[in-house]
Amino acid sequence: MTAQRSSNWLDRLYVRLHLYVNFFLPVVKLQEKVRFGARSSGSMTTHRRPMHACRPALRLRRGQGELREAYGYLDLIELRRSIDDLQVQLLRTLSRTD
Repeated sequence: MTAQRSSNWLDRLYVRLHLYVNFFLPVVKLQEKVRFGARSSGSMTTHRRPMHACRPALRLRRGQGELREAYGYLDLIELRRSIDDLQVQLLRTLSRTD
């Protein structure tokens, strides 16, 4: 019973973490890497959220309408609170099994 409950908490947590990471955490990509002998240096892109980083400027990709709609419904604070609550509930469930 506890294993099933823990699995359910994890499933709910992963769904919310997927949304949080893919819509709100900033992305930085390596633009250029230059070597100076044994040392290397790189320049990075500016911090952008994945939703905005993957969007091409001129053309729409298939499925982007659904992404924009999902992004419009998301509330960062509510999503973060639900992630924190699920983590606490999962830890409580796991600590009861010990």
